[in-house]
Amino acid sequence: MKKLAIIPAYNEQGSILKTVNDLKQNAPDFDYIIINDCSTDDTQRICEENNLHVVNLPVNLGIGGGVQTGYQYAKTHDYDIAVQFDGDGQHNAKFLDAMVQKLVNEELDMVIGSRYIEKKGFQSSGLRRLGIRYFSWLIRRVTGQTITLGNDEYTIVGIVPATGMNMGDSIMLYMPITTCQTRVNGYQSIDQVIGFAREGTDMTALVSKTEDWLASYYQIPEDDREYAIYVFSMQAMIDQVNAMMMSFQILMTAVAGISLLVGGIGIMNMMLTNVTERIREIGLRKALGA
Repeated sequence: MKKLAIIPAYNEQGSILKTVNDLKQNAPDFDYIIINDCSTDDTQRICEENNLHVVNLPVNLGIGGGVQTGYQYAKTHDYDIAVQFDGDGQHNAKFLDAMVQKLVNEELDMVIGSRYIEKKGFQSSGLRRLGIRYFSWLIRRVTGQTITLGNDEYTIVGIVPATGMNMGDSIMLYMPITTCQTRVNGYQSIDQVIGFAREGTDMTALVSKTEDWLASYYQIPEDDREYAIYVFSMQAMIDQVNAMMMSFQILMTAVAGISLLVGGIGIMNMMLTNVTERIREIGLRKALGA
């Protein structure tokens, strides 16, 4: 039975070797594949220098895309069992065999391990856990609803009124940006932010104010603003596309006009040549007395 440990990794230069060594020592019958999710640190260099099995993604796909890549790798290489194994060193490889036995003996499709059930392995501080329990109890008293993302439990603290914006059939979930960064997708930076403006808002003024605020907040020099910040509205994008289409239409009209002009000149040259040849023929016949 072929077994694979999928290790999604984003900026794990400090723990990736420890993670692989843990697998080799405590789960030697498992192969492994590191999915380097376009890390910005030395994760790729460390993997290559130590001849680790790694797939380097050309762009950052996030934890979901990284894990999917790993499962696709497992399917392509005919593995019977695949397990997601975090690259930060918090998972313990010695439990993998027990999970496999559970899966096989009970003919299950999936087994999920948790370090919180028996309170073993990595745990947060006592004060933090106490605070989490207190606020969880308090908010449950108010809302009575919880949701789970991955291994983390989140409590619904309120419902945002419908805005009337058509965002498809997806369910929109709002959470603090730092929570999203550190606990959901693992990103340490934000590449883009999408905002919604009230109807009737002066978008030109809003874009300008947004650029000024970002430049001030991140202390970006005036000379670097053009390259560091890019703020635009959907209307501006639509106007830009329309302008490009208009330019394209003008270009095609000019090309068509030039083609027509060149074609007309060619036809006139052919006619002139034929007339000239005919005059020469008539002159020749007269000279011969025809």
